[in-house]
Amino acid sequence: MTTGTPPEPDPLTAGLSEEPARHLLARAAALIDMRRAAEAIPLLQQAIAADPQHSRPRCLLSLALLRSGDASSAVEAAGQAIAIAPEEEWGYRLLSSALMAKGPAYRAVAPAQEALRLAPHQPETLLTLANAALASHLYELADATIPELLRVAPESAAAHYTAGRLALERRRNTTAAEHFREALRLDPLDCGSHNNLGVALLRLGDRKAALSAFSAAAKLDATDSTAADNIAQMAREDRLPLPGWARGPVILLGPAVLVAVARGLVRRRHYRSVPRNARQEVFRWTVREAFRVGALILGGIAALGLLALRFNSDVSPILIWLDLGLLGASLATIYVMRIRSR
Repeated sequence: MTTGTPPEPDPLTAGLSEEPARHLLARAAALIDMRRAAEAIPLLQQAIAADPQHSRPRCLLSLALLRSGDASSAVEAAGQAIAIAPEEEWGYRLLSSALMAKGPAYRAVAPAQEALRLAPHQPETLLTLANAALASHLYELADATIPELLRVAPESAAAHYTAGRLALERRRNTTAAEHFREALRLDPLDCGSHNNLGVALLRLGDRKAALSAFSAAAKLDATDSTAADNIAQMAREDRLPLPGWARGPVILLGPAVLVAVARGLVRRRHYRSVPRNARQEVFRWTVREAFRVGALILGGIAALGLLALRFNSDVSPILIWLDLGLLGASLATIYVMRIRSR
């Protein structure tokens, strides 16, 4: 016979007054871990019937319902768990996650903040609040929460994944790629990290590496169409015989060129009716008009380029100055041609 300290009680079943309830709860938790949440629901309902005054079975029921796709019932079960044990943070976290799934997402922020108040240094509460803030587009709140999350849980793949999502939303593409790579180091089989790394790399101009990341995501989860859709979109873009930087201007200039050609054909018809001694002046006016319209189009493209650069912190300053120069030259051309055409 050996001596030693007694085993630690299971925190999931601690406090349950009935042995059948403990057994059912342990079996249900194992099923949820095996991604068989639907099978766990009847067991949890039996555990609640065996010990209705305990919040843990209702929390686990909320989790099973959420993973089964029934967000409304998950919200109800989490609310019941909070009513039984308002001092425990797990119910608030589950309520926040269920409200994010049910929508609208902004309703998930308050329970996440309450969970953080009850457990201020717990990684799970920080992660829940960060996800609720991101889902609600409250990026300042996410910016304030994620550094603490990374400090408390630097080796958490979920923490780096969430930090990468925020960086993508903020157009900090280099930072996003770093976080997703770290998330994949910690969890190489995470489909979302592979896909989002591809998005960040594509924004940075590395199409080959982005395609590799999308392909890895598609192989890991064939049921998720996001990565497959991204691969298809890249294939459509690659059919255009143009470099990436030229596609936007060509797409914008295409309709303008068609309008200019149609306008030129109409003017040519009127040009033939102009007396010969006035044709030279009409020709000069037509050229000036073409320059003015072209400068107007280029100025619009430059303005759109500056607007896009405003949301991308990974762009070289040379491109910004080049865009500013193009916009200035276009405005100057429009002004000069306007004076001369009076």
